[in-house]
Amino acid sequence: MQPIIRMNRVEIINIKNVKYGEFTGNQIYDHVANHLPKRESDKDAGSAAFKDKFDSQFNQYVNDESQNADILGFYGQNGSGKTAVFESFRILGGLLGKEPLPSRSENLIFDGQDSCTLIFEFAAVADYKPFLIKYEVKLMYGDESMKVVQENLFYKENILKVRYKNIFSYREKELYRNTKAIFNSKNQNGLISKGIAIHSQRSVLFHKEIQNQYEKILNTEEQMILHLLTETLAENLIVIPNIQHGEFSSKYFMPSSKRIAEYNFNVLRPFVIPLDILDELKKAVSLKNEVFSCLIPGAEVVVKELHSETLDDGKFGKRIELLIKKEGRLLPLRAESAGTLKIFAITSALIAFNINRSTCVVIDELDSGVFEFLLGEILNIFSETGKGQLIFTSHNLRALEVLPVQNIWFTTTNPVKRYIQMKYTSTTNNIRRKYYEAIQLGGMAESVYTETNKTTIKKAFRKAGRLFE
Repeated sequence: MQPIIRMNRVEIINIKNVKYGEFTGNQIYDHVANHLPKRESDKDAGSAAFKDKFDSQFNQYVNDESQNADILGFYGQNGSGKTAVFESFRILGGLLGKEPLPSRSENLIFDGQDSCTLIFEFAAVADYKPFLIKYEVKLMYGDESMKVVQENLFYKENILKVRYKNIFSYREKELYRNTKAIFNSKNQNGLISKGIAIHSQRSVLFHKEIQNQYEKILNTEEQMILHLLTETLAENLIVIPNIQHGEFSSKYFMPSSKRIAEYNFNVLRPFVIPLDILDELKKAVSLKNEVFSCLIPGAEVVVKELHSETLDDGKFGKRIELLIKKEGRLLPLRAESAGTLKIFAITSALIAFNINRSTCVVIDELDSGVFEFLLGEILNIFSETGKGQLIFTSHNLRALEVLPVQNIWFTTTNPVKRYIQMKYTSTTNNIRRKYYEAIQLGGMAESVYTETNKTTIKKAFRKAGRLFE
């Protein structure tokens, strides 16, 4: 069977202005064990009859329309902790090797604290078993970027009364299995691998040097759990920042294509790529156009080949410029609005979200430059047809009118309880209106807005105006 892994729960400690915050997904797969056949023995699990029954019941469960998309939207006033959610997943991507960990200059650790901690819980189904996987990581500032100082990885079969098992722990520059150090003087190759992994200042547990030692240490099931994280999750986690006008990296342009993403070029300017990935680029653009031309009627992106060039490694390449075609006119892609660029940027990720149950797309400021009605249409469609997870931050409240209340998380003014959900409300209630009521009158478990005074704001502008003169 095709393995599936989904974010189930996240705890954020000391990141940006979040002292502590916790949120969960819709936990679709947390309860999947209740809908699957029970194994009486390991022999049953390996039988063709059991596998057929498992596949049938599992597919029936996940194909239920109510069990499809897992969409989470984060809302709140400026500076209240929304971006900390995005940064947490960006850090996770760095730990899995997708990109470097954030630099020290980004100041992501809560002011006055020397470290931050992230705890991720994942629900997974693999090898005809449901699992829960927990990953904990503590980070501090290194010389130039954040560095890992402690990690713990646990898993368990997702059935009642089964306890978590520790696969690995990393602390004080030593790798442990339970309480015993793994590498000693008898394993020189292991000591060398550990030294390289620690020196990288990135994840030690997920470092390729350490992974090379796993076959000697872990059993088959534990190796599968590691593979779910380092391969399935890493390949399907797509983290897209708020695209700045003038900068549009290829790694966000086609995140599912490793070869295109590797070059990390700015697609808003002419760029050079090897000839052997030119066709892949054209296919990527064609695929994106299938959706893009529906979201922006009459628009499509065109790949223009300018001339041949020789790359630094001696290979032949092509200088390419991306143009946008609208109403018969061709203009450079960089001439388009920020909203149009944002839509074009996220189409590949949303296509993957719509077809792959392990895809987790995290988008900062999904609504940036996007027309409100179109934003609502996109979310409405994906809530009905999406297969993966979509996590986004936004300021536009249109989502509150089209998504169920369980899909929305609100930031609070309390730094030790940053994320809350609205209590159950019937489908006839307008969540947007109730949120405005909570801002003005209260009524939610925590305050969701630091009051701003209109008179004070007017006075501030008048005073600033006088000083400006």
